[in-house]
Amino acid sequence: WGLGNYRYFQEYDDYGVAEIRQALEIFRSLGDRTMEAWSLHMLGTGLLRKGEMAEAREHITHAIRHFYAASDTAGITLTLDDLSSVAVADGDLPRAARLRGAARHLTALTGTGLAGYVEELYEAGIRPGVRGTMPDEDLVRYGAEGAAMTLDEAVAFALDGATELTTSD
Repeated sequence: WGLGNYRYFQEYDDYGVAEIRQALEIFRSLGDRTMEAWSLHMLGTGLLRKGEMAEAREHITHAIRHFYAASDTAGITLTLDDLSSVAVADGDLPRAARLRGAARHLTALTGTGLAGYVEELYEAGIRPGVRGTMPDEDLVRYGAEGAAMTLDEAVAFALDGATELTTSD
């Protein structure tokens, strides 16, 4: 997992995807749900950067379910941002801005600044992002709509309105 993260943040061509896949299998075999969730997140972000959106969405969606079940707000904010990037790639900028707004609001409420830190120092301009792709007033308006969501509403919205937010898989 550490090697995959290194390759991701050092911007190797494969973004550490192979190492993260191996880590995911190891953590699953050990029953380590926390590291399974973090591996799913990192695998999804690596695939995002490679432009493999369908598989990225699958892993990120699985990760947010785990993070939600564990009440891991840092993981939730990161995966909300991940899914915002997927929405940008899908061409759904209002959705992307709402997800980003929900992530920034959760960050402000909890003080878990990891998502903002990653966005500013590593992700800006590297993967699809909503900032700069829509007028500022629209970004603010849609972001405020996302910020107005409760945690449960934001996660359900991120999961496309799924009614069951926890997972046993």
